[in-house]
Amino acid sequence: MTAQRLRIVLFFIMVLIMVAAVVGFTIVQKNLADYATSISKLNADAQSGDKDIRTLQELKSRLAAQQDLIQKTRSVVGDPSTYADTVIRDITRIGAESGVPVKSILFAGDTVAEVAPQSTPTSTVAPSTTFSSSTVTKKTVTVSIQSPLSYTSLMKFLSGIESNDLRMRVAKVTMTKDKGNDVGTQDLSIEVYVRK
Repeated sequence: MTAQRLRIVLFFIMVLIMVAAVVGFTIVQKNLADYATSISKLNADAQSGDKDIRTLQELKSRLAAQQDLIQKTRSVVGDPSTYADTVIRDITRIGAESGVPVKSILFAGDTVAEVAPQSTPTSTVAPSTTFSSSTVTKKTVTVSIQSPLSYTSLMKFLSGIESNDLRMRVAKVTMTKDKGNDVGTQDLSIEVYVRK
C-alpha cells in the first residue's frame, strides 16, 4: 500500500468517524430532548397534582367547618323512612311550645296517629302525590288540634310549622271566630317535603 492510498483510506475513515460522531451526537441530543420533555411533563403533572391535593385539603377543611350547615340543609327535606316520626315529633313540640294541644296526626292514606300528652307516636306512611321536582315528594298530613283556642296561640303554632327545619307548609286552615280572642278550627292540612 502506498502512502497516497493510505492517506485516502485514512481520510475516508476520518469522514466516517465524523459522520458517526454527528449521527451519534444527533441521536443522543434527540434522546436528551425527549427525556427533558418527559421530565418537564412529569414536573407539570406533579405540580398540578400538588395543586389538586391542596384544593382537596382546603375543601375538606371547609366541609368540616360547615358540618352544622350541611346537617341543617339535609334536614330541610325529610328522609322517606323517618319523616313520619320527625313530623310527629316536630308538630307535637311546636304545639307544646305555642300552647296548642295536638289531638291527632293523620298521614295521607294512613290511620290516625293519636297524640298523647308528652309522647311521640309513630305511624306508617303511604305513598302520596309526586311534587314537581324529580327528587322530592310532597306528602300531606292532617293535624287535628284542640278547638276553640286562642288566636295568638294558633298563629304562633302556624308560624312554628312554617319556620320548622323540616320544610312544612300549611296548605289549608279553616277557622271561625269564637268568644273573645278565641277561634274555632277544623283539621289543618300540612304539606311535608320528602326525598324520594
